Amino acid sequence: LLRVAQEANGFSELQIVNAVASEQDGAIAFVEHGPWGHVPTPVDSEVDVTNARAVRLQDVASARGWSAVEFVKMDIEGSEPAALRGMVDLLRRPDRPLLLIESNAPMLRHLDSSPQILKRFLVECGYELYLLDRHHPRQLVRVGPDDIQVESVVDYLACSVLPRERLGAWSVVDGFDHRSLVNYFAIACADPHASNRACAAEELERAPDAMKTDLELRPVWWALQRDVDL
Repeated sequence: LLRVAQEANGFSELQIVNAVASEQDGAIAFVEHGPWGHVPTPVDSEVDVTNARAVRLQDVASARGWSAVEFVKMDIEGSEPAALRGMVDLLRRPDRPLLLIESNAPMLRHLDSSPQILKRFLVECGYELYLLDRHHPRQLVRVGPDDIQVESVVDYLACSVLPRERLGAWSVVDGFDHRSLVNYFAIACADPHASNRACAAEELERAPDAMKTDLELRPVWWALQRDVDL
Protein backbone atom coordinates (compact mmCIF):
# COMPACT_ATOMS: atom_id res chain seq x y z
CA LEU A 1 0.00 0.00 0.00
CA LEU A 2 2.82 2.41 0.83
CA ARG A 3 4.51 1.78 -2.49
CA VAL A 4 1.24 2.30 -4.38
CA ALA A 5 0.69 5.55 -2.49
CA GLN A 6 4.26 6.62 -3.19
CA GLU A 7 3.86 6.09 -6.92
CA ALA A 8 0.37 7.61 -7.07
CA ASN A 9 1.49 10.78 -5.30
CA GLY A 10 4.93 11.11 -6.85
CA PHE A 11 6.75 11.02 -3.50
CA SER A 12 10.20 10.60 -5.03
CA GLU A 13 12.07 11.24 -1.77
CA LEU A 14 10.01 8.82 0.35
CA GLN A 15 12.07 5.84 1.54
CA ILE A 16 10.18 2.70 2.54
CA VAL A 17 11.78 0.19 4.92
CA ASN A 18 10.01 -3.19 5.00
CA ALA A 19 10.72 -4.06 8.63
CA VAL A 20 9.35 -4.02 12.16
CA ALA A 21 10.50 -1.17 14.40
CA SER A 22 11.83 -2.75 17.59
CA GLU A 23 14.47 -2.42 20.30
CA GLN A 24 17.01 -4.68 18.59
CA ASP A 25 17.93 -5.89 15.12
CA GLY A 26 17.17 -9.42 14.00
CA ALA A 27 14.23 -11.65 13.15
CA ILE A 28 10.83 -11.17 14.74
CA ALA A 29 7.43 -12.87 14.49
CA PHE A 30 4.69 -10.78 12.92
CA VAL A 31 0.94 -11.06 12.31
CA GLU A 32 0.04 -9.69 8.87
CA HIS A 33 -3.30 -7.95 9.18
CA GLY A 34 -3.27 -4.98 6.81
CA PRO A 35 -3.07 -1.66 8.68
CA TRP A 36 -3.49 -3.59 11.96
CA GLY A 37 -0.45 -5.81 11.52
CA HIS A 38 1.31 -6.39 14.81
CA VAL A 39 3.75 -8.40 16.88
CA PRO A 40 1.95 -11.54 18.18
CA THR A 41 0.18 -11.31 21.53
CA PRO A 42 -1.19 -14.10 23.77
CA VAL A 43 -4.60 -13.76 22.08
CA ASP A 44 -3.07 -14.54 18.66
CA SER A 45 -2.55 -18.26 19.31
CA GLU A 46 -4.67 -19.36 16.35
CA VAL A 47 -3.57 -16.85 13.70
CA ASP A 48 -0.94 -17.20 11.01
CA VAL A 49 2.42 -15.74 11.98
CA THR A 50 5.24 -14.87 9.60
CA ASN A 51 8.90 -14.01 10.15
CA ALA A 52 9.95 -10.41 9.59
CA ARG A 53 13.06 -8.28 9.94
CA ALA A 54 13.34 -6.11 13.05
CA VAL A 55 15.32 -2.86 13.05
CA ARG A 56 16.17 -0.09 15.49
CA LEU A 57 14.95 3.27 14.24
CA GLN A 58 18.11 5.05 15.36
CA ASP A 59 20.08 2.64 13.14
CA VAL A 60 17.75 3.37 10.22
CA ALA A 61 18.43 7.09 10.64
CA SER A 62 22.18 6.59 11.02
CA ALA A 63 22.41 4.39 7.92
CA ARG A 64 20.91 7.22 5.87
CA GLY A 65 23.29 9.79 7.24
CA TRP A 66 20.56 11.82 8.93
CA SER A 67 22.11 14.18 11.47
CA ALA A 68 18.76 14.69 13.21
CA VAL A 69 15.14 13.54 13.15
CA GLU A 70 12.50 16.25 13.44
CA PHE A 71 9.21 14.35 13.64
CA VAL A 72 8.04 10.78 14.27
CA LYS A 73 4.45 9.52 13.82
CA MET A 74 3.97 6.13 15.45
CA ASP A 75 0.88 3.88 15.39
CA ILE A 76 2.09 0.27 15.62
CA GLU A 77 -0.51 -1.61 17.65
CA GLY A 78 1.15 -1.79 21.07
CA SER A 79 4.78 -2.07 19.93
CA GLU A 80 5.44 1.62 20.59
CA PRO A 81 7.53 1.01 23.77
CA ALA A 82 9.85 -1.43 21.99
CA ALA A 83 10.22 0.89 18.98
CA LEU A 84 10.96 3.86 21.24
CA ARG A 85 13.62 1.89 23.11
CA GLY A 86 15.17 1.26 19.71
CA MET A 87 15.59 5.00 19.17
CA VAL A 88 16.38 6.05 22.74
CA ASP A 89 19.62 7.81 21.73
CA LEU A 90 17.58 10.13 19.48
CA LEU A 91 14.96 10.71 22.17
CA ARG A 92 17.50 11.83 24.78
CA ARG A 93 19.27 14.36 22.58
CA PRO A 94 18.67 18.08 23.14
CA ASP A 95 17.20 18.24 19.61
CA ARG A 96 14.91 15.25 20.21
CA PRO A 97 12.15 14.79 17.62
CA LEU A 98 8.55 15.83 18.05
CA LEU A 99 6.41 12.71 18.47
CA LEU A 100 2.79 11.95 17.64
CA ILE A 101 2.18 8.55 19.15
CA GLU A 102 -0.79 6.26 19.61
CA SER A 103 -1.49 4.67 22.98
CA ASN A 104 -3.59 1.54 22.43
CA ALA A 105 -4.24 0.29 25.97
CA PRO A 106 -5.47 -3.26 25.14
CA MET A 107 -2.58 -3.94 22.75
CA LEU A 108 -0.02 -2.41 25.12
CA ARG A 109 -1.23 -4.66 27.93
CA HIS A 110 -1.18 -7.74 25.67
CA LEU A 111 2.53 -6.96 25.14
CA ASP A 112 3.28 -6.56 28.88
CA SER A 113 3.15 -2.77 28.87
CA SER A 114 0.54 -0.09 29.58
CA PRO A 115 -0.27 3.54 28.75
CA GLN A 116 1.39 4.55 32.01
CA ILE A 117 4.62 2.69 31.21
CA LEU A 118 4.67 4.25 27.74
CA LYS A 119 4.17 7.76 29.14
CA ARG A 120 6.71 7.31 31.94
CA PHE A 121 9.37 6.32 29.43
CA LEU A 122 8.76 9.43 27.36
CA VAL A 123 8.82 11.71 30.39
CA GLU A 124 12.10 10.11 31.52
CA CYS A 125 13.52 10.98 28.09
CA GLY A 126 12.65 14.64 28.63
CA TYR A 127 9.24 14.95 26.97
CA GLU A 128 6.08 16.83 27.90
CA LEU A 129 2.86 14.99 27.01
CA TYR A 130 -0.36 16.35 25.52
CA LEU A 131 -3.43 14.25 24.75
CA LEU A 132 -5.39 15.08 21.59
CA ASP A 133 -8.91 15.41 22.99
CA ARG A 134 -11.24 13.90 20.40
CA HIS A 135 -14.29 15.22 22.30
CA HIS A 136 -13.04 18.77 21.80
CA PRO A 137 -11.48 19.17 18.35
CA ARG A 138 -8.29 21.21 18.27
CA GLN A 139 -7.71 20.88 21.99
CA LEU A 140 -4.55 19.54 23.63
CA VAL A 141 -4.65 18.41 27.26
CA ARG A 142 -1.42 18.40 29.28
CA VAL A 143 -1.13 15.04 31.06
CA GLY A 144 1.30 13.35 33.42
CA PRO A 145 2.71 9.84 33.08
CA ASP A 146 0.40 8.31 35.68
CA ASP A 147 -2.77 10.15 34.68
CA ILE A 148 -5.83 8.08 33.84
CA GLN A 149 -6.36 7.21 30.16
CA VAL A 150 -10.13 6.82 29.98
CA GLU A 151 -10.39 5.74 26.34
CA SER A 152 -8.79 2.56 25.06
CA VAL A 153 -7.03 4.28 22.15
CA VAL A 154 -5.78 7.87 22.16
CA ASP A 155 -3.01 9.91 20.56
CA TYR A 156 -0.36 11.87 22.45
CA LEU A 157 1.79 14.73 21.24
CA ALA A 158 5.20 14.52 22.93
CA CYS A 159 7.64 17.42 22.79
CA SER A 160 10.46 19.03 24.75
CA VAL A 161 8.64 22.35 24.82
CA LEU A 162 5.24 22.87 23.25
CA PRO A 163 5.64 25.09 20.15
CA ARG A 164 2.72 27.38 21.05
CA GLU A 165 3.54 29.82 18.25
CA ARG A 166 2.75 27.04 15.74
CA LEU A 167 -0.53 25.87 17.27
CA GLY A 168 -2.79 28.22 15.33
CA ALA A 169 -6.41 27.55 16.36
CA TRP A 170 -5.45 24.79 18.81
CA SER A 171 -6.05 25.44 22.52
CA VAL A 172 -4.18 23.94 25.49
CA VAL A 173 -5.60 23.02 28.90
CA ASP A 174 -3.66 21.81 31.92
CA GLY A 175 -5.14 18.39 32.69
CA PHE A 176 -8.71 17.11 32.92
CA ASP A 177 -10.91 18.40 35.72
CA HIS A 178 -13.11 16.02 37.72
CA ARG A 179 -16.29 16.75 35.76
CA SER A 180 -14.59 16.18 32.38
CA LEU A 181 -13.26 12.79 33.54
CA VAL A 182 -16.69 11.82 34.82
CA ASN A 183 -18.27 12.68 31.47
CA TYR A 184 -15.61 10.79 29.52
CA PHE A 185 -15.93 7.73 31.76
CA ALA A 186 -19.71 7.74 31.24
CA ILE A 187 -19.19 7.79 27.46
CA ALA A 188 -16.49 5.10 27.47
CA CYS A 189 -18.40 2.78 29.78
CA ALA A 190 -21.39 2.85 27.43
CA ASP A 191 -19.26 1.97 24.39
CA PRO A 192 -20.75 -0.90 22.33
CA HIS A 193 -17.34 -2.63 22.11
CA ALA A 194 -16.55 -4.78 25.13
CA SER A 195 -12.80 -4.17 24.84
CA ASN A 196 -13.36 -0.41 25.18
CA ARG A 197 -15.64 -0.89 28.19
CA ALA A 198 -13.04 -3.19 29.74
CA CYS A 199 -10.35 -0.54 29.35
CA ALA A 200 -12.58 2.07 30.96
CA ALA A 201 -13.41 -0.33 33.79
CA GLU A 202 -9.73 -1.01 34.46
CA GLU A 203 -8.93 2.70 34.58
CA LEU A 204 -11.95 3.41 36.77
CA GLU A 205 -10.79 0.67 39.15
CA ARG A 206 -7.59 2.60 39.88
CA ALA A 207 -9.30 6.01 39.89
CA PRO A 208 -9.68 7.95 43.16
CA ASP A 209 -12.66 6.95 45.32
CA ALA A 210 -14.22 10.35 44.64
CA MET A 211 -14.50 9.34 41.00
CA LYS A 212 -16.11 5.95 41.64
CA THR A 213 -18.59 7.38 44.15
CA ASP A 214 -19.61 10.32 41.97
CA LEU A 215 -23.39 10.28 41.74
CA GLU A 216 -23.30 10.27 37.93
CA LEU A 217 -20.78 7.42 37.72
CA ARG A 218 -22.08 5.23 40.53
CA PRO A 219 -24.70 3.42 38.37
CA VAL A 220 -22.15 3.14 35.56
CA TRP A 221 -19.65 1.54 37.93
CA TRP A 222 -22.26 -0.94 39.19
CA ALA A 223 -23.24 -1.81 35.61
CA LEU A 224 -19.62 -2.51 34.70
CA GLN A 225 -19.25 -4.86 37.63
CA ARG A 226 -22.22 -6.86 36.30
CA ASP A 227 -21.15 -6.71 32.62
CA VAL A 228 -20.98 -10.37 31.53
CA ASP A 229 -18.78 -9.50 28.53
CA LEU A 230 -15.91 -8.15 30.64
